[in-house]
Amino acid sequence: TEKQHKIAGESLEIFARLADRLGMGRVRVEIEELAFSYLEPKRYNYLRKVTKKRLSKAHSHFEKIQSDVSHELSRQKIKFTIDGRIKSIYSLHKKLAKYQEDIDAIHDLMAVRIIVGNTADCYLVMGTIHQIYKPIIHKIKDYISTPKPNGYQSLHTTVRTPDNQVVEFQIRTKQMHDFAERGLA
Repeated sequence: TEKQHKIAGESLEIFARLADRLGMGRVRVEIEELAFSYLEPKRYNYLRKVTKKRLSKAHSHFEKIQSDVSHELSRQKIKFTIDGRIKSIYSLHKKLAKYQEDIDAIHDLMAVRIIVGNTADCYLVMGTIHQIYKPIIHKIKDYISTPKPNGYQSLHTTVRTPDNQVVEFQIRTKQMHDFAERGLA
C-alpha cells in the first residue's frame, strides 16, 4: 500500500542511517532488508534468488577455505572463532549499481569472519592469510588503526585462492565484533 511504501522509505532514509551512525550494524541491516522488500519487491526477490544460486555454487569452496585457514591458525596456536557472513540483499543492490549490475565484480558476496582475543592477533591472522593466499593489495583495509566514523573496527583483506576464487576476510576482536553488530547498545 501507499502507507507501507512511505514508511519503508522513511525507515530506509532515517532509521537505517541512524542505526548505522550508532554502530548498530545488525539493526541497520534488518531495517534495510525489510524496507527494501516493500519498496522494490521484484528487485528484492530477484536478488534473493541470484544470491541463493551463487551461494549454493560457492559453498564447498567456502568450507575448504575455512578449513584451511582454521588448520593453519590452530597450528600457530592462535585462539579464534571462524564463520561466514553473507552480504545483505540491500547492500548487494547498492553495490551492483556501482558496478553496472555486474555481479561477477562483487567479491564480498560471502566473507569469512575471524574473531580473535586481541588486536595483535588480528594482524597475525591477516599475515597468516596472506601466507596462504595471494592478497589483492588494493583490497586491504585497516579499520583498526583508522576506525570508520561510526566507530567500526576490523581488518578487511581480499585474497585470491589457488583455484582463482576471490574471498574477503574480516578479522576483529570479540569487542570489535560486538560493537559492529550492536553498537553502543
